[in-house]
Amino acid sequence: MISLPPPFLRRSLCGIPHFIFNLLVVSVLCLLVSGRGAAVEPEGNGPFRDQVIQLDAGWNAVYIDLEPIDGSLESVFKDSPVEIVASYFRPVTSMEFIDSPNEVLPDRKAWNVWYAPHREDAVLSNLNKIQAHHSYLIYAEEAHSLSITGVAYFDSSRWYPNSYGLVGFPITAGNQPTMSQFFDSALAQSSMKIYTLRSGNWTLVTNPAAEMMQPNKAYWVYSDGASDFNGPINVDFAGSSQGGISFSKETITRGITISNVSSYPQSLSLSLKHGKSGNLPVSYVVRVLGGVDEAIKNVSVPFPESLEIGPIEPGQSFKLTLEVDQKLISAPVVSATLSILTDAGFDVDVPLVSLRRDLIDGL
Repeated sequence: MISLPPPFLRRSLCGIPHFIFNLLVVSVLCLLVSGRGAAVEPEGNGPFRDQVIQLDAGWNAVYIDLEPIDGSLESVFKDSPVEIVASYFRPVTSMEFIDSPNEVLPDRKAWNVWYAPHREDAVLSNLNKIQAHHSYLIYAEEAHSLSITGVAYFDSSRWYPNSYGLVGFPITAGNQPTMSQFFDSALAQSSMKIYTLRSGNWTLVTNPAAEMMQPNKAYWVYSDGASDFNGPINVDFAGSSQGGISFSKETITRGITISNVSSYPQSLSLSLKHGKSGNLPVSYVVRVLGGVDEAIKNVSVPFPESLEIGPIEPGQSFKLTLEVDQKLISAPVVSATLSILTDAGFDVDVPLVSLRRDLIDGL
């Protein structure tokens, strides 16, 4: 039985070009998803983690930072007091901005909404799936601890010029930056027009220098013009800026660049979390000078439990070349998550996956 590949790979097969693959990778994935008629395991390879969200009674503005194993609304909110979930799909102008989520419901203008199956208005539901790096309004009848199991998916923020967007970010609990610190390099957000949901009403943040960014929380944030701001660091890698990084027998190395786009130095801590199909044998490449008369050569160093980098000064970048030793891999799909944690309270997860077509039975 072959497990499904990570969600960022499956998404590309559904007609959404989230990731650029060579012909070998695509053909392997098609075989993995179809299983040549065999049953597949819906849970995939992982690595898995839980996002635990504390819901208050009433309306909540929530940011989902992982891809649920089963993103259907009925599955995510099974046995919970959640009655309504709403997702906004176009930018908000100042004339459309609302004070309370309750105003969403009468005409549902520009919103996709899900109603719990036991409700009479459940037939009006047109929101079908919870996705990574999306923000939602969630109405709960009572306080509830919601736990969602899923995997990492790398994506970028979606900003619309001259409008409000309902956005959230992967913030580390216990090490949160203030809003001023977090957005200090974001020119389009420099006006700091930010609304937070308090007691069921949207409230303007009047002191962003004292307001802490919160994990799992979404905000209305105004973008004055176009923006590509994703946080105090930018993460980029060859082939795509979304989804994850794939390796194969033909592509054993991939480069990743981490840039400090804030106005203050940042130190990074990088670590690997492995999936259930085995450890992904990842190394990073360093350039070594053996002697005065010797040429510089590349040396592969096994990825440690934690790789500490920095501080990286404002405007500077750190380039890292990752290498996967395909000789040590014995499964068609082996996956891991590269976790990049900054001392500014920002946590970025990048999925890594090795695809071995030659290890699939019958080929």
